Amino acid sequence: MKRTLLLAIFCSIFISSCTPKTPNNEITAVVSTDSIRGLVGLWLIDNYLGADSIQTGYITNTSGNYSLSKPAKTGYQWGNWAKFAKDGTFDSYYTAPCGVDCFPKTFGHYQIVDSLHIRLNVDSISIHGMMCEKSIDKRVNINLGEFTVNRTDSTLILIAKDK
Repeated sequence: MKRTLLLAIFCSIFISSCTPKTPNNEITAVVSTDSIRGLVGLWLIDNYLGADSIQTGYITNTSGNYSLSKPAKTGYQWGNWAKFAKDGTFDSYYTAPCGVDCFPKTFGHYQIVDSLHIRLNVDSISIHGMMCEKSIDKRVNINLGEFTVNRTDSTLILIAKDK
């Protein structure tokens, strides 16, 4: 009997301590972060972040939407990639099945605005490879804007906001 009572008291204390509270101890609703959750990591992406006119060394696509999906766990895959780090940075790049190609890469930082929105900024671009007109390593400051994040079972869709 004492064990049951102690267990009930312990559980109620534990559950109440996990409930979010405001500074004046009012209970607030938990904001869902399902759309942004899991952003950190490696993604296959339909077009590397900031890509457009990259052959000239300038990124002008500031209104594109992006579709990200998790790569298969086995085998080598190539294509466009985006990698989001915990420190708020990203890099996005292209890989090919052979080394005879042009390999653009963008580096930048992101800011999570809220549970449904993210801001992206490209800080530098790099273009190298046998098939490139010229190699480029350039520091830039290109605001890609704010995106609404929609999540499906295996995909994140970044939709340009107000563009």
